Amino acid sequence: KAASAFENASTNPADYGLAFYFCAYTFQSWNSLNFMTEELKSPTTTLPRGGMLGVTAVTISYLLANVSYLMLFSVTGIIESKTIAMESGYLAFGRVGELIMCFGLLVSILGCFGGGMLCTPA
Repeated sequence: KAASAFENASTNPADYGLAFYFCAYTFQSWNSLNFMTEELKSPTTTLPRGGMLGVTAVTISYLLANVSYLMLFSVTGIIESKTIAMESGYLAFGRVGELIMCFGLLVSILGCFGGGMLCTPA
């Protein structure tokens, strides 16, 4: 019998609210893009192009990440993992893969902070 992904799931509504908050926080930088239209030379072409390219790049990276997780782990392994990206990096490339995942996370965080600092005054 396959393990259920919801077997030990929380029933506390506050936990779901917190999870939603973190998901909304990750998309904050897309909202900040709208504040940058004054800074763009040609916002009518650049803004939609940047939005479409950004959404496409993120979608492809998420799909590739999930495919790699499914290739490297069983369903039970995915459910039990606390840091699936770090573990998959380690399984694929050893300690270097783990460091690459850490660096990718750092770049993502710094990019979000940089966008926030650039757009918050606007």
